Parts: sequence; structure tokens; C-alpha cells
Amino acid sequence: MDILTPVALRGQYLLFDGLSYSLPANKIVPVELTLRTLRLIAPYNLDEEHFIKNFGSTLYIWKLVRNTMTEVIENKKKEILDSFNESEDTILSSFFKTNTDDYMTPDSDNYVIENPPILDNDKLVRNYQVKLRVYIDYIMGGPEDLRQTYDETFILSYIGEFISVVYSG
Repeated sequence: MDILTPVALRGQYLLFDGLSYSLPANKIVPVELTLRTLRLIAPYNLDEEHFIKNFGSTLYIWKLVRNTMTEVIENKKKEILDSFNESEDTILSSFFKTNTDDYMTPDSDNYVIENPPILDNDKLVRNYQVKLRVYIDYIMGGPEDLRQTYDETFILSYIGEFISVVYSG
């Protein structure tokens, strides 16, 4: 008899839970057998019956949903180029370089990592900075037509917006 295999008794599948007997010589021996059902017979709520509480809590993390860095940089570029177009100057070449190495970004912000949200759909708005270096070679309008170089560095502020989402691990 394999005690790990379920047995069927009146259509109900059961597993062996306990078995006790004695070994007398040449006699029929009564056996005490305990079986356990594999399914619930009546509708039970096991959480209430066993007083099982929710284990652990729901974990949330911040998810970046809006980063305005590109928008702010493009607006500044447009502002600078428009100011040249309004004057009589002729742009020969322009070069724009961004740098975030010395500044905190949404990807490197320790506050976002060290302060997780505690509620679903929480919102967090953080301010960041980016350096924009502008090089423009142009010919200054007027009677002399002088070649000039515009070289400026701007520190621009932008925002990162985060919402809380459930951490799925």
C-alpha cells in the first residue's frame, strides 16, 4: 500500500494522515487509520478560520512620467536663434552642447531612491539643472561685415515628474 497516493472513498479523494496498529502473531489486527480530504466539503473562508493576516505590505516605487529637459533646451535654442534672425546678423554655423555631469538628473537622484512612496498614485515633482553651451559663428550685419563668435553657457532648470507604482519585483 502506497501511503503517498490518494485513495477514493465514496467519491472523495483522501490522503493518509496517520496509521497505527500492533503486531500480534497469527491474529487479525485492527488498524486505526486517519485520512485527510484534498478539498473542502463545505464553503469555508480559510482566511477567517485560520486568522491569517495580510503578510507584508505593498511596495511602491517612483516612475518618471515627465522630463522637461529636452523641451527646456529646445526652447532656449529657439530663443537664441530667433534673436539672431531678428537682427541683421547671418549665422554661419551653430553648435549646442548639453552637459549634466556636474548636476543631479532624474536617473541619479538619490532622493527618489531613498524616499519611496507610501501610497498608490502619489506624485512627486523634482527640480533639476542642465548646462547648455552655445557656440555660434556669425557675420555681424552692417557696413563692415565682421565675423564674430557667440560663446555662452547657460544653466537651465527643468522638472521631473514622478508617480508611484506598485513594485512588481
